[in-house]
Amino acid sequence: MPNKILLDIKDLDVYYGGIHALHRINMVVEQGEIVSIIGANGAGKSTLLNTIAGDKDKKNGAIIFEGAPAPTRAHQSVERGIVLVPEGRRIFVNLTVKENLRAGAFLEKRNGIVNDLYTEVFDLFPRLKERQNQMGGTLSGGEQQMLAVGRAMMARPKLMMLDEPSLGLAPIVIDEMFEKIQQINRDLGTTILLVEQNAFIALEVAHRGYVLSVGHIAMQGNARDLMEDPTVQTTYLGIK
Repeated sequence: MPNKILLDIKDLDVYYGGIHALHRINMVVEQGEIVSIIGANGAGKSTLLNTIAGDKDKKNGAIIFEGAPAPTRAHQSVERGIVLVPEGRRIFVNLTVKENLRAGAFLEKRNGIVNDLYTEVFDLFPRLKERQNQMGGTLSGGEQQMLAVGRAMMARPKLMMLDEPSLGLAPIVIDEMFEKIQQINRDLGTTILLVEQNAFIALEVAHRGYVLSVGHIAMQGNARDLMEDPTVQTTYLGIK
């Protein structure tokens, strides 16, 4: 029996700064999946995530989430369960780790639930627990990325979208981060939509993938099949 379709994008066109950035995008994300989007810089990957998150106005087509039109404003998207971990992390540098996390749960007023969410994040990222009273701006790059993901977890997302989570991180930290992303998907059942410049690791952790090329979907399929495709290997994986 197929999984339930959580996100269904139909004939999506997006215009950004006078540019036709995305052209007739059709894609689906099933509940419980990790889906990766790969492509060159400027292909439109971040624009796609921002549009799904309700951060782009100029668009045509449909974005359906849980069978109904997705919200057109970012705060409404969070209320519906769509949460974006943006490129560059964008944590609050002048707030403590715990205050950053609390900001992620801004919709939740029940202290008992918030405390349970803290526990969930600290179990996954013990270093955040150790540094919970430390200012966000004093954390390492890897710790800031953990904090950005932890802040998203605090909103209890149905769909967590991550934009370039490996950006600026050391290889050993990248491996750890992607292990945590898989753990969030596996243990919490959170559906993941991932944009990542490191195409190899993006496809390695995903169930399915899409290749975005100059605003168009050029290829799609099972992540393992894409990794073995000669065009993907040559263009995105650096295999000659």
